[in-house]
Amino acid sequence: MKLFKDMKSIKLKLLISILLIVLLSIIGISLSSYSFMKEKLYEEKRSKLKELVESNLGILEYYHKLEKQGSLSQKEAQAKSKELIKSKL
Repeated sequence: MKLFKDMKSIKLKLLISILLIVLLSIIGISLSSYSFMKEKLYEEKRSKLKELVESNLGILEYYHKLEKQGSLSQKEAQAKSKELIKSKL
């Protein structure tokens, strides 16, 4: 009878140990995936922001050039560049 109880206890301990290992593995993988995805999203956001800034800078340089050439007044160049930048957002 005692042997049967001991075997039951050993099986229970083994089952709990296996479940604990599986649970800790799942938690570890989840945390690793979360960290990776967070970094990936941050990089994508950073890249899009960089593209937006570079594009807007190009717009500003273009209208500044037109103003320097005399094609537009300073106010017209500012208004047109502002309008174009707002339309992109």
